[in-house]
Formats: sequence, structure tokens, C-alpha cells
Amino acid sequence: MIATEARPGPAARARERLGDCRLGPGLEPLAPGEVEVIVMAGMGGATIAAALAGSPEVAGAARLWVLQPMQRLQRLRDWLEAQGHAVERELSAADGRRVYTVLVVRPRPR
Repeated sequence: MIATEARPGPAARARERLGDCRLGPGLEPLAPGEVEVIVMAGMGGATIAAALAGSPEVAGAARLWVLQPMQRLQRLRDWLEAQGHAVERELSAADGRRVYTVLVVRPRPR
């Protein structure tokens, strides 16, 4: 597992917990083919879409994306559809008053 973080403070804390956390925005710290599954959670749908669009070689080389937007779910859905990516499964989980939606996406072949 490789984590990425855009800010130095959170990256240092992630390194303490996970061991490998690279500093940089979105998928930019990763090389194409370095990861098979991309998990993006806890960000807005627009931010997730921008990160995937900003590193198309890395995103396109993964075989599966697991996406959990905290807001703007429809914006993420619209972007995925416009790019031809297939949502294979949608999961929802409730935590008290909040419902979390997780999209399991098979990226369109490059």
C-alpha cells in the first residue's frame, strides 16, 4: 500500500501509521503501473475527479478504483460517465446521521 498526501504535516503522520506515504497532490507521486487498485476517500467528488483526471497514466493503469466522496457525489458520477468509466458496484454505509457512498469503478481501458 502506498499513501499520498499533499501537505507535509499529514504526510508525516501517515508515514508514522502506514510506513509509506509520498508527498504530493493526488496521484502525482505515483508511477503508472505502480498500483493495481486506487482508493480515494474523504475528499469531495470534484476533488476526486480532478485527481484522476490530473494523472491519467497512473489512473488508467490501475485495474480498479474505490471512490468514497464526502460531497458532490453527482459531480463525480457525471465525470465518470463522461469519461466512459463503469461503476460496477455502489455501496452505502451509515454512521449515525451520515450516509457514506462508495463507488467501485472499473476504469475504461486506455
